[in-house]
Amino acid sequence: MFTKLLKYDMRSLKKTGVPILISLLAFTVLATVIGYFLMGYLDSSFNSTTTTDLQGILTTFASLFFFLGLMLSIVLFSVASTVMLVLVCVHFYKNTVSDEGYLTFTLPVKTSEIIFSKLLSGFTWTSVITIASVIGMVVVFFGSMLGNGAVSDAFGELGEVLPMVPDAVKELLMEELNGAILGVILLIVQGVFSLIVMSVFNLLLMYTAIFFGGVITKKNKGIAAVGCVIGANTLLSLFSSIFSMVLMPLMFTINSFGDMVTSNNITLFVTNLVYGGVAVGCYFLLKHMMDKKLNLN
Repeated sequence: MFTKLLKYDMRSLKKTGVPILISLLAFTVLATVIGYFLMGYLDSSFNSTTTTDLQGILTTFASLFFFLGLMLSIVLFSVASTVMLVLVCVHFYKNTVSDEGYLTFTLPVKTSEIIFSKLLSGFTWTSVITIASVIGMVVVFFGSMLGNGAVSDAFGELGEVLPMVPDAVKELLMEELNGAILGVILLIVQGVFSLIVMSVFNLLLMYTAIFFGGVITKKNKGIAAVGCVIGANTLLSLFSSIFSMVLMPLMFTINSFGDMVTSNNITLFVTNLVYGGVAVGCYFLLKHMMDKKLNLN
């Protein structure tokens, strides 16, 4: 039954996730093409020996349009993952707090399976949209920059210069890397794990806040849920600021590359431990409310 529940959640989120993905793809292609030709035009204008007043005006507008377009692209790509997170939260609210909750909680599944189904489907789709946004942002930026002849040539020259790096520099870099190779590998593993922990933590925090909003009131549950989410995010921001200040002294103990790797490993370990622990607490609180405080009247 859990498999069917997960399939339903994935299919439901797919109805909003796929259009967002298609929109991101279309915007990436359009923005990259426009950025490429704008950069090419600006490159030819700046390298032109003769400049008319009209050309100067067009160059100014092209520069402004390129800059605003680049800023807009960054905003849109950044907002896409947030929009997906909001849609995931709305889906959770409808399935567990609104009238649909009657159907959800009469299914022959445990509350833990309901939570894991919502968590896994939400994590999958928010991760997909986030990865697509990052890739799109990189493609738009570098694709646009290639329109500039100097930048394009620089990329080509970079491939020729790298093999010419002095052996002494290579040996120094390899010596530093080899001296902390295990630390670097652990840092990469912890970094990936940290992204997963933070994503799961964020989802569980939102789910707990939404359900708590539905528990504390019988009317205007949607407003209560939104208020609880805002409150939870406010507390999260305050907690994150204090937590960052506590860990800051670690950054002043760096004397070498090995120290930097060790410091970052300790920071990530403590971060994963704390946020992972809070995520587990949110899970048990949410499960307790679903088992004992269900409010669907």
